Amino acid sequence: KTIKKIKMKHIQSFYSENYSPSVSSITIVGDISEKEILKKLSFLNKWESRNIEIPTKFSFPTDAETQIYLVDKPGATQSVIFMGHKSNKFDVDGVYFKSKIMNYSLGGGASARLFLNLREDKGYTYGVYSFFNGNKERGSFTIFSSVKTSATSVSSSGIACVNADDVVKSYKSSSNSSSNSGAAIMDSLFQCIIVVQPTTQVFRNSCKKQGKFSRDPIRVTH
Repeated sequence: KTIKKIKMKHIQSFYSENYSPSVSSITIVGDISEKEILKKLSFLNKWESRNIEIPTKFSFPTDAETQIYLVDKPGATQSVIFMGHKSNKFDVDGVYFKSKIMNYSLGGGASARLFLNLREDKGYTYGVYSFFNGNKERGSFTIFSSVKTSATSVSSSGIACVNADDVVKSYKSSSNSSSNSGAAIMDSLFQCIIVVQPTTQVFRNSCKKQGKFSRDPIRVTH
């Protein structure tokens, strides 16, 4: 319904307000010289340039109590789970970088804590992973997995109740975790969305009682 409301005038208006040579670039790869390609692109000289300001500041909703969103899909054979919250902005060697290193032990691959628990030990899923993502404006931390329908609540509870402090302490004291993370790095050079019907209030209350259900970013300090 929303797409049908878009008219050509809307597209033209968006183009005129956001497209300009001043904020555009062309990347060309191939067996062709600069002189040849410039000749073929000469028609772009007629493209009128205008000053375009790309937005970098956005207003985000005020942080509130953790929210749980349930998308019901009757008959689904599995549940898709996403959990996350705002986290650190990108940096080269600060908290963001250290958090990404720590994450290899938490949810960075098949040898990580989440994977060993939900797949290897419990058999609820084919895989469960976590990651930090950041840029100069904002950052986020996310855990995601697809699990058996019958294991939706217990899997969600198991993920949400992971104690970040325990993971960090374990990582610092274990040479195996450090070596695995280093190998993974070299090799690869809260909101919650749950699809399916089981109620999530059970695991939410369980985590709250244990004091481990928090929106605070996972941080690593040295």
